[in-house]
Amino acid sequence: FDLGPCIEVQKGHECFAEYMGWGVHVLRNQHGEVAAFGACCVFKAWIKSITPRCEQVAPRPLADGCSKVYLDFGSNIGVQVRKLFEPRLYSGAQILPFFDRFFGPAGLRVMPSDRSGICAFGFEANPRFRARLKRLEAAYRQKGWRVHFCVPCMVSDSEKDAVPFYVASDAEHSHWQSSALGAPNSGEDVTVTSVKALDIANFLEKEIFTARASVAAKMDIEGSEFFVLPRLLQRGHLCRGLLDLLFIEWHHHVQLPMGDPDAIRKQTVAGIEAGTACVLGPSTIISEGINDEDYLLDRRPLPLRANR
Repeated sequence: FDLGPCIEVQKGHECFAEYMGWGVHVLRNQHGEVAAFGACCVFKAWIKSITPRCEQVAPRPLADGCSKVYLDFGSNIGVQVRKLFEPRLYSGAQILPFFDRFFGPAGLRVMPSDRSGICAFGFEANPRFRARLKRLEAAYRQKGWRVHFCVPCMVSDSEKDAVPFYVASDAEHSHWQSSALGAPNSGEDVTVTSVKALDIANFLEKEIFTARASVAAKMDIEGSEFFVLPRLLQRGHLCRGLLDLLFIEWHHHVQLPMGDPDAIRKQTVAGIEAGTACVLGPSTIISEGINDEDYLLDRRPLPLRANR
């Protein structure tokens, strides 16, 4: 029997093979046992022979199958993503009307992602928030919401395995005073750690833009925006049809090696609005007036039961 090429692999869990010539579906479960559906017997040796081929199957892009994507650059403890999927818990938050217009009403957003088409992907450099964000991610997957957090990883203009990241030693202030650019105030007590730097331009091309989804993003990355946004502008990514809407918080207090932060901001915004690199449509809509940090210290319990 020709088992055919592999469809999908989840290492250590299960490996599906394509339908055999006469309609038998082969499955190896999490215990390594083989089951066959049809009028024949399938041997473990055959499954083992195709396992290397299964493991070579390339993973799908992260946003594959999503029709609307929210990118949370600087997730902190994940409150903005929670506002997207659980808006009833965050009454009065500034971002909610924008979510309603871009992603649809709350009644749509609470549906499982395979029905709503909505996915959210967050990025956070502060390693203190890893456990919290991964608990949130797991709870949301149980609800059928496609959410993934890259943590700890720093949104950057280049890819590096380890870069220094400065975390405020005072746990109360680490929510908003941690940065790749050093302590926000002279004399601030910080802990220096190393995190992965993610070239966000390359990431968007490989994992997000291939889905041809409508994309909205929030960027609050404590000064790294002065490096990241010019990179995205240079690559032609700040255009509707790729990145449709961007909420940006500028951090004017940072010291930059390339000049005055306000001058760089004005130059970058002017370049975005000019849209000279955009071929699919107009330039990305930029919103600088929304700094929604309502419910920053979120203590609401995570959802427990599935939505399906």
